[in-house]
Amino acid sequence: SASYYANPPWSTLLLRKLLGNADFKNQFIQRFASHLNTTFHPQRVLKIIDSLKTNLEPEIPRHIQKWEKSTSFNDGWGYHVAVMQEFASKRPGYIIDQLIEKFGLSGSAQLTVNYNDPAMGNIFIDDVKVPGENFSGTYLKDVPIQIRAAPKHGYRFVGWQGISNSSNDSIDVILTTDSNLKAIFEIDESGVFSGLRINEILALNDQTNSDESNEYEDWIELYNDSRAAIDIGGMYVTDDLNQPDVWRIPPSFPDSTTIQPGGFLLLWADKDTAQGILHLDLKLSGEGEEIGLTEQTDSGFVVIDKLVFGRQTADVSFGRFPDGSNNLQYLTKPSPGYANIFTGITDDNTILPKSTWLNQNYPNPFNPSTQINYHLPRTTYVQLKIFNLKGQEIKTLVNEFQTAGMKSVVWDGLDNQGQKMTSGIYLYRLDTAEFSVSKKMILLQ
Repeated sequence: SASYYANPPWSTLLLRKLLGNADFKNQFIQRFASHLNTTFHPQRVLKIIDSLKTNLEPEIPRHIQKWEKSTSFNDGWGYHVAVMQEFASKRPGYIIDQLIEKFGLSGSAQLTVNYNDPAMGNIFIDDVKVPGENFSGTYLKDVPIQIRAAPKHGYRFVGWQGISNSSNDSIDVILTTDSNLKAIFEIDESGVFSGLRINEILALNDQTNSDESNEYEDWIELYNDSRAAIDIGGMYVTDDLNQPDVWRIPPSFPDSTTIQPGGFLLLWADKDTAQGILHLDLKLSGEGEEIGLTEQTDSGFVVIDKLVFGRQTADVSFGRFPDGSNNLQYLTKPSPGYANIFTGITDDNTILPKSTWLNQNYPNPFNPSTQINYHLPRTTYVQLKIFNLKGQEIKTLVNEFQTAGMKSVVWDGLDNQGQKMTSGIYLYRLDTAEFSVSKKMILLQ
């Protein structure tokens, strides 16, 4: 016999075809249930009806008088409101019964979902957000329910307790009886954006570099030491950690506020925000202060990174060396927007590296020559040599006593006999009395 459809068959053809796919059918059923438990929950719908009733009720006597024969007012306006209220209360239960009958399911069960702290994250059931603590809803048996935990910034998901003990943030569960599930979140000790650092500051910029208006202004350099791009739009910069929201970096400009992995971004601390979105409504103090990069979360402000500095010298910056590290020092050659390359200064302004460093050669790969920079904290005997991958010495670049400071050597790709080396990977090794390190470089002929 022909099937009966309340709507014309053509109007439901697409949905009926989609329901032939098991994955779509399962998600359709449980997502339908999720909306019955949230969007169309009787308590929510009744509040909406009551709100509309309150707003409209004073006008109803005038409308009844104007349209005396209107069918909308037969048996009284209150009667029709009561019909809507009854429909809102009973409809979800009828829908659950219809789903059970339509798809041949064994019944329904209650799923209660909770958090250890709702300020730390959200839970989604078939992509529908769970509304707060102690959520309980009716779901269908025999059909997988997709549940996902989403930690907020500054927190991480640990695992589930109850019907599942999985540590995966996304799980599927099938109900056979009333069940409980709890999501466990905790503070992410690695930081909200563990790779985002305040890398360098210049509080007294007399002649180092100017902004787009040719003005020499204070600046703050940010560095992304992570493997993913970070958009700082919407974050805050402050010069008082007791007031974490001094200035908000404008959101919705990702082309200007996104820092690529290993990249830098310069913020101008000039109290001249009209000059652009990277200009802050604060200035840096040459006498020293603290600055912070913060983000607002549902549980308050979280400090992403901070930097505390003392009295500054004109055109000498203060920052991390190497970039992103916890080693802070004065930099006699500020490098806004580039890798920090220099050393510290003593109280009498004597240039003095704090420790020995061997930088990666630049350029790398190279042809025909490359530059190698290194730093010495004191006078010492130094050897800098080039080797092939077999460990055979190719070239001696340095073999002498050198005084403290930054050093730079160029290798022209020739060996000790003046012969041009072939393309390949080579090692360069720096040896002092207290330090030895090797790095790789690539020669392309």
